[in-house]
This record gives sequence, C-alpha cells and structure tokens, in this order.
Amino acid sequence: MTSIEQSLSLEGEDRKASVEKFTVDEVSLPSEWIQGWRLAAIAVGTCIAIGMSQADSTIASTAILVITNDLGGFDMSSWVFTAYLITYSGFPIIIARVSDIFGRKQVFLTCLLMFTIFSGACGASQTLLQLIMFRWVQGIGASGVLSIGTMYGFELLPMDKWPAYSALLSLSVAISLSIAPVIGAALTQLGQWRWVFLINVPVGITGSLLLILGMPKKLPREPSYVFHNNRWFQKLRKLDLPGVLALVGASVLLTAALQQAARGGSFSTPTVASLLALAPIFILVFLFWQWFSTKTQGRFVAEPILAWDLLSNRVFLGVLINAFFSGAIITTSIVEIPQRFVIVNSLSTIEGGVRLIPFAAVMAFTSTIMSLVLTKLNVPVLYWLLIGGLLQVGGVAGFSQASTESAIKASQYGFQILAGVGVGIFNVALLLLTPHVVERKFLAVANGAINQFRLLGGSVGLSLVVSVSNSRLRNDLASVLTPFQVTMLISRTETISELPAATQTVVRKIFGESYNLQMLILIGIAAANIPATLLQWQKIPIVFKR
Repeated sequence: MTSIEQSLSLEGEDRKASVEKFTVDEVSLPSEWIQGWRLAAIAVGTCIAIGMSQADSTIASTAILVITNDLGGFDMSSWVFTAYLITYSGFPIIIARVSDIFGRKQVFLTCLLMFTIFSGACGASQTLLQLIMFRWVQGIGASGVLSIGTMYGFELLPMDKWPAYSALLSLSVAISLSIAPVIGAALTQLGQWRWVFLINVPVGITGSLLLILGMPKKLPREPSYVFHNNRWFQKLRKLDLPGVLALVGASVLLTAALQQAARGGSFSTPTVASLLALAPIFILVFLFWQWFSTKTQGRFVAEPILAWDLLSNRVFLGVLINAFFSGAIITTSIVEIPQRFVIVNSLSTIEGGVRLIPFAAVMAFTSTIMSLVLTKLNVPVLYWLLIGGLLQVGGVAGFSQASTESAIKASQYGFQILAGVGVGIFNVALLLLTPHVVERKFLAVANGAINQFRLLGGSVGLSLVVSVSNSRLRNDLASVLTPFQVTMLISRTETISELPAATQTVVRKIFGESYNLQMLILIGIAAANIPATLLQWQKIPIVFKR
C-alpha cells in the first residue's frame, strides 16, 4: 500500500482545517473504480494522445531544414518550434482549470480534436507563415492533452496504482521521443515532410475513439462532478478570466521577445525591448490578481486560476523551478543536437535523428524505470533530484566541448546519455510529487503548472540560446563570407554544399562553435536546478514508500 510519508505544514488554523488528504479508503479498490476494458481503453487512448503531443515537439527537429529549404525562411525556423511551444506552454494551467469546471472528458476530447485538425492544417501549409500560425492553434490542443492526460490517473485510480500508471505514460513518452526524430527524418528524406504533421490525423482519430468509449462523462472525484447540473454560463463565471489573460500575455510576450532577438535583432531594439518590458508587468499583474482573488474569493471575483496557497508554498515553488530549468535542457537538446549533426558533421536528416536517440531514449527509459524505483527504495525524492541535477550539469558541460571537426567522437553520445538520465529522473519525480505537496482540490492546476513551467522553460531556453548563438554566428560567418552568402546560408543551410570545399570546412567549424556556445549557456541553466531542489528541503523529507 502506498502512503504519504509527509504532508506539508500549512500556516494558520483555517488552512490546516481545509486540507483534503488522500485517505486510506481511497487507497483501497472500491467497486466504483473503473476497471476492465474501459480502463484499458482510457489508458491506451491517453498514451496515444500524450505520445502525439510530445512527439510533435521533437518530430520536426530533424525535418526543419527540409521544411525551410522547401518553404524558405531558415532565419524564422525557430518559430516553427516556438509558435507551438508558446501555446503548448502557455495554456496547461488554464485548461486544467477549465476542466475543473466543465469536466475532464469534455475538455480532453475537445483539445485532442483541436490538435488533430490543426495537425492536418500544418501538413497542408503552403508557406512558412501558414505553418507557424497553424502551429499556434495546434499547441493549444496539445497543452490540454498533456495537462489533463498526465493528471487524470490521480482521479481515475486508487493511490497505490499511481506509480504503475505513471510508468505507462512515461513509456508512451519513451516511444514517442525515441522514434519521433527518426520518423521525421525518414519522411523528409523521402520528400514527404508534410506527413510529419499529417500522421497525427489517423492516430488522433484512433485515440479519440478509445477515449470516447472508455471515459465516463464525469468521475466522482473530479471537481466538475459537484456542479455538473449547472448551466454553461454559470460554469463560465467560475473561470478567472483576468488571471487567464494575464498568464497568457506574460507567456506570449516573453517568448516572442526572445524569438525576435533569435532572428537577429538586438535586445535593445524597440520591438524586443518593449516586449521584454511588458512581460514582467503581466507577470506582476497575474501574481497580484491571484493574491487578491484568493483573499476575496466568493465575494467579488471568481476562484483564482492558481491560488495564492500554491504560489506561497515553498516546496511547490521549488518543483516549478525544477520543471522550468529541466524543460530548457530537454527542448534545446532535442531541437539543436540533430541540427548540429546535420550541419557540422555533414549527415543526412535521418542520420541526425538517429544520433539523438542516446539522449531521447535514455531520458524516456529512465522516466519509466524511475516511476517504479521511487516507490521501491526508501530514499527521499530530494536526493534523487539532486542526482538528476548533477547529471544534467555533467552532460551539457561535456557536450559543450564537443569537437567541431567533421568526425564524430563517441564521447558525444556518452554526454547525451548523462543528460538524458538527469532529465528522465526529473520528469517522473516532479510528476509523482504533485499529490504529495498540494491539497487535493489544487491537484489539476498544480499538475498543469508543472507541465506549463516545463514547457515554458523549453520555449524560453531554446529562444535564449538561439538568440545568443545566432548573434555570434552571423558575426563569425561575416569574416569568411560575403553579406549575400551569409543571408543565403542563414535562410537555407543546404547552400553550404555550394561553397568551395575549404570554405565549407571553415563554415561548418563556425557552426560547431555556435552549437557549443549553446551548450555552455545550458550549463548555467542545469546548475540552477541544484538550488531549486534545495528549496524543497524539509526536516521530514518526502519519500515514496510502498
């Protein structure tokens, strides 16, 4: 039987009285728990849905060069990822709260349908701008799939089944992250890059049908069950619209500012500077509104989207910061490593995707194994997170010293493995920590917040390293190429092959140094996980014990 070894100490008698703990009765297997074929349908459908949303953040990493060579605009290529990541990372908390009000099944299926339809639209894009715009909407659907899919098991199953269910979800992520870049590369090498997105349509329909058959209209333990007879406009009044607008605004402005810088603009340019100035204002407005909504709840405004009880929880804040920094490591590695192998080492797109497998497969495999290990060993979660943080630092530090020559050294794969194990530990530990550090009524938005911070960290981290490295890349290329050649090379990297052999060698080394600079920046980001983990220290540590 799984037990919570430690509950957070809450300040104030009122807060102590309001804590809803997971009781012994919930650990047993009463008749109302869904079992049999319906449980199998839900599990498989959820794995398919989450696997698709995760795969879409990586599958295009090996196809982006071919996409931009077809549609043009390599200097805007990072927007293909960031447009998806802005909405993917900007909506998990919001959609989690919406599902609290309108129901898990209704919102989950709506998001999955949105993701599937706009995946088809991405595949039909005729310009890079169209692709970027469709990716925005696709990301909204994916954020809901991830947010609801990863927490649904906490309400679907008794507590002692959570680790096994999390292991199953981690396995779906393992498969998607491991094979997505290779599938993307294979499709592009066959001249079918559009199927990188179109493949989601039949897969999404299959997952939707399974979830429609398996999921009940409402689970007894989901918040919407309490007011399921309310009319839609009564439910809508429960949504914290000012909080929604402030949160989305902060996410979009911050990421858009970094993307403008990544395209070659200086941080001091009016566009970038204004976006960076507005982002913290939206953040402060959001924080103030959540505090105000919590204090005046039920009298003047709707229930806050992210209650101040969560924002003032030191342990939960440490979890959010960990999610943010580890997300930056994951996204930057998955996007930039295959590109490095293609540009610096003259590999094909499919060969570049295969070279990412040591990182992606080990990361996902570690997440799956750790789902079970965490409940078997009587070791505080804090220690596992410290180990994971140190492994991330070692991995990116080693990769930052990778050779810029055309020959690939085996050590590059070893450093990928180190970083992969580190982020794999973080992925599952942070997921399983959620119900152990927050009240049950906050479970959905807390889980959404962890996903949102991880995805937002990926978006911000990728934008940051690209903006810094692109500035240096342009300057270094200008020393060996004409301005016209630099422009052409940044737009279409395939033009490297049109340069004289000696110049090609020099240009590839310059690109290699640019990618190494990105990893140097990631060292600082990975190291920041250590103090964030220590923020979670408690006298009685949290242990997942069976």
